[in-house]
Amino acid sequence: MALLSILIPTRNRNALVASNVLSICRSQILLRNCEIIIGDNFSHFPVADTLEEVIEYPLFASIQIVRHTHNLGVHGNIFSLIHRAQTPYVLILGDDDFIVNKTLEDFIALSSGDQISLPNTIHLFSFLSKNFQNTTYSINPPP
Repeated sequence: MALLSILIPTRNRNALVASNVLSICRSQILLRNCEIIIGDNFSHFPVADTLEEVIEYPLFASIQIVRHTHNLGVHGNIFSLIHRAQTPYVLILGDDDFIVNKTLEDFIALSSGDQISLPNTIHLFSFLSKNFQNTTYSINPPP
């Protein structure tokens, strides 16, 4: 079962969503441990059509794309995606918010109890649990 749902609400920013999803899909760890749900908030050109052109079929079929029949607004789109998520944690990712380096891989490793080594930087993960309480994981560099 997946640990994390990556939720991407969008409207009329198909090229950004496609680039973002392609960058997420480069990580086998993410593909095994995350589900991707995209909320198409009644874009002029359906996001599914754009993604189908750039993502190969087996991978395309694993991405959930919800096309709303009218514009729900930003919050309505986000809440509809949260309710579709089937994992203990969700990450709401803007269509132009690209995941940096191995941020989510580190979160997955921490959540599964694995030991990880990090550079001397502070990483802060803030995810919304399905019961709507904030759960924060932070990793501090050695003093």
